Amino acid sequence: MNAADNYLLIFKDGDHMIFPTRRLGPPRATDERFHRLILSSSTAYWNAYLKQNAPAKAWLSGTAFSTTLADDGTFEKKLKEPTHHKIKLSLRPLH
Repeated sequence: MNAADNYLLIFKDGDHMIFPTRRLGPPRATDERFHRLILSSSTAYWNAYLKQNAPAKAWLSGTAFSTTLADDGTFEKKLKEPTHHKIKLSLRPLH
């Protein structure tokens, strides 16, 4: 795993034609909901990582988006470990 956070969204019975306005074949009943979920999750992602928006990142990396998704799919996350910087501190008596 690399140093970046990773997210994977898979829609139940989804296909690659969810988002286009011109679908091959008739629209599915789930298309509109999936479209809204794509918009909300991708907007949160861009806000979190391009604008450094902490609430957007918390919404994605916590349970809020998974709860919103419910049974419509799966949302997997691999979040990087927080970086802990070690600081070497040397104390010497003043003379």
